[in-house]
Parts: sequence; C-alpha cells; structure tokens
Amino acid sequence: MPKELKYNLANYSGGLPSHASPELAGTLVLTKDYKWALHFPGAAEFVYGGLVRFAIEVTALDTKSCHVVLTDRQDSSTAAAFDLPDTRAERLSAEIASRLGEVTAINARSSAVAAGSWWLAPNAFRGLGFTGTATFSECRYLGGWSGHPKPHGKTNILKIDAAGVSYRSMRTLFTIPWVEVVEIAVEGPEQAAKRVTVSRALTLGVFALAAKKKTKMAIVTVRLRSGEQAAFQTEKYLPPEIKGKLASVLSHLSQAATRQTAAVAQAVVSQPPALQQAAPVSVADEIRKLAELKDAGILSEEEFVSQKAKLLS
Repeated sequence: MPKELKYNLANYSGGLPSHASPELAGTLVLTKDYKWALHFPGAAEFVYGGLVRFAIEVTALDTKSCHVVLTDRQDSSTAAAFDLPDTRAERLSAEIASRLGEVTAINARSSAVAAGSWWLAPNAFRGLGFTGTATFSECRYLGGWSGHPKPHGKTNILKIDAAGVSYRSMRTLFTIPWVEVVEIAVEGPEQAAKRVTVSRALTLGVFALAAKKKTKMAIVTVRLRSGEQAAFQTEKYLPPEIKGKLASVLSHLSQAATRQTAAVAQAVVSQPPALQQAAPVSVADEIRKLAELKDAGILSEEEFVSQKAKLLS
C-alpha cells in the first residue's frame, strides 16, 4: 500500500464556507486509498475527494512553491484553491502522475477480475498460505500440453502460485499460465485414466505407473482452454491431501466455469428473435457446436460425450 503524502497548505479559499479566511493554513493530504483530504488545525472539517474524480492543476509560483486548484471533474466546478509554500510544482506533478498510474492499474486489474481473470485478484492465492504458493514434491510430468510435449520421468516439484501451474527442478522447466487453465482435477489413477482419450493413451501410457499399487498416488490433471490435458503424477500425496491444499484455487476455477456457462446461456437468451426462431439445424451441426464448446474449454470431455450421445439417440 502506498504511503500517505502530506503538504503544507496556505492561502486557502473555497470549499469550506466556515474557513473563508485567505490567511488560513493547513495540510493537503493524499491518503493511502488515493483520496485528497484538506485538514485545518483546530477544525473538524476534512474535504475528501477521490484522486480520479478531482483534477488538480499545479502552477509554479517560484522555484520552491506552487499554486493548486482542485476541480470536480463531474461538473467542472472549483472545489478548492490554495498555495503549497514548501512544495515544488515539478515534484507535486510527478507524485500525482505516479499515483494516477497506480489507480489506473488497480482499476484495470479490477475490471479484468470482474471479467473472469480471477487470478489477478489481490487475495486470489491467500488460501495457499503465507507465501501464496503450494508445492508438491516427487512429481512426474506425464505430458499432454503442446507447450511442453516431452514427459519427465524424473521426480520434480509441481508448483501452484499466481504465475500459474509450474513444473520445476533446480529451475522452472515450464509454467502453464492461468489464462489457459479451465480446471484442475485431482484424482486417483483409475479415475484420472477415464479422462484420457484414446488418441492420447499411448502418449501418457494410461498412467501405467499407477499399476504398481503404491501406498500413495495422485494424478493432477490440468485441463486447458485448447482442450489439452496436462497430467502430473505424484507418489507422495493422496488426492485429498492435494485437494485440501488447493481448495481455494479449485474453488476459484469452479466459480469461473460457472460464470462462463451462465454468460454463454445469457448470450443465447439475448439473441434477437429472428436468430432464436431460425430453421432447425441438423444433428451434425449440433455435434459440431458441442465440439466447439469443448475446444473452447466450456464443456468438459465427459459433458461433450454425454451431450453427443443424447443427440445421436
């Protein structure tokens, strides 16, 4: 959080009728939450205005002081005017520009979070602990992601944090960013094998390592918007252990999927009547649409197969 900025204020006018004296001195404060506050000793009044709402015009009086006018952007009215006898105009302008940049970045991030980029929220990974990171050792990468198609037989570390899903040894071997991740499934080898399509059976070996009946075994499957499924295997944890550590992230992913499904449904409902009453399409067209939804990450493999079966029946 940014520090509070304070400036000595003199020759105040406007804004506070009870303090009309041109000799009035006080303090101009830019608060930690990006608001302006005018404070006068011995008075209870503060004038608050958001940094975004209130424009500030700075004019140099000399090399050591400046004149300031606060203007309400909503109605272009002058909220206050005063001098800052101990503040150079260049310094104040630079500090304001820096804080406006911070506000713009915060607003942009908030908009992205509202649009579905949950991983950009300030507390998105707090549930992973103090460091906002969860790591799982003795993991093998079984393949499945075209960004790093080669499996790793050696055991390394699976890392989950704000950057995404990473696989690392002494260094990071690759990271799958959250923008590509639709779902993370944590299952036993038998359940996970059901997710593997026939075309990928040879690539992943249908989790052949699971046949050894280890005391501890879990498969972490990362389903991507491309339809690919990156798979990791660990022989150190059981599925409930991993799910417990990743509970907050799994919840975020589930909520994001629900919002996406709702948005798609709303888009269909919002179509013009002419589109909604169009001529019936063939079964092949319907299956093609389902395939597109699956490829976009909106439908899982199981949902696609189920819906396709209904159409064919």
